[in-house]
Amino acid sequence: MASPQACAKLVHVEDVAELLRTSPKGIYTMVERGTIPGVFRIGRRVLFRRDALLRWIEGDVPDPTRATASGRGGAPPDARKPTWSG
Repeated sequence: MASPQACAKLVHVEDVAELLRTSPKGIYTMVERGTIPGVFRIGRRVLFRRDALLRWIEGDVPDPTRATASGRGGAPPDARKPTWSG
């Protein structure tokens, strides 16, 4: 069984949603899209590594949706185009 200290380092979807002021459904969407760091799965259960999430919020972790210099990562090219017409 995990120690209480190890468990305190993992947070639930509901806690992350409250922290980011969004809904749990929004958090699950971010998980599916790969736009939020620190995802830890146990079966179907989704938890988050507290330290990775806090670093991301503070801006110490690069935005996973942005393309890197190598061209890998980020959203598909069509997703970066504006949807409005001028």
